[in-house]
Amino acid sequence: MTLCFVDNNIILQLAAYNLFEDAINSLNITWTDLRVLNTAIHVFRGKNIKRRYSSETVKRAISIVERCQTILRQPTAELELLLKVNGMDEGESALIVATATESMFWLITGDKRCLEALTNESSIATIRQRLVGRTICLEQILLKLISVHGCDYVQKRVLVTPDCEKAIKISFGWSTPADEASILEALNNYINDLQRKSQGLLFNLT
Repeated sequence: MTLCFVDNNIILQLAAYNLFEDAINSLNITWTDLRVLNTAIHVFRGKNIKRRYSSETVKRAISIVERCQTILRQPTAELELLLKVNGMDEGESALIVATATESMFWLITGDKRCLEALTNESSIATIRQRLVGRTICLEQILLKLISVHGCDYVQKRVLVTPDCEKAIKISFGWSTPADEASILEALNNYINDLQRKSQGLLFNLT
C-alpha cells in the first residue's frame, strides 16, 4: 500500500474544482491510503480560509479531511531541523516527518516554496533524498485527470470556480481561450520546470 500525505493547499484546490475524488481514483488510491494534518479541519474552519474560498469549497474541504486519517505533529529532531529552513512551514514539515517511517509513500503538495527549500538547503539533504521521485504537484494531478476524463471535463471544473489559483485558470483559458494542446503544453512546461528546479523530486505520473 502506498500512503499519500496530502497538504492543505492540494485539498483546497481540488475541493474548489470538485475534483478531489476523481483525483484519487485517477491515481489508483483509496481513502484509507490518505493522510492529512490533524490541524487541517481547524484551518479550513478558520476565518482566513473563509475569506479566500467560497462556502462550497470550504464545505467540500472539510468533508474530505473528515474521511481521511490524520497525522500529529511529532516533535522530532527532523522536524526541528526542517523548521529552521527558510521556506519550510510547520504543516509541510510535519507531513515530511511523517514519511520517515514509510517505505512506500507519496507527498502530494501544492507548496512550491517547500520543494525549492528542500533542493537548496544542504542541511536537509538526507531528508530530501527520501522524497526524490515521491512528490506530486497539483499540475501533475490535473494532467492525469485530463488523460482519464478528457480535457473538456477538467477545463469546465477549473473555469467555473471563483477559488482557482490564477496561474491555473490562465493555463485553462480564463483570460485567453485555450484549446487542449495549449493547456497540455502549459501544464507540461510547468511540471518540467519544477522537476528541473527541484532536481528530481517529482514522481513520474505519465
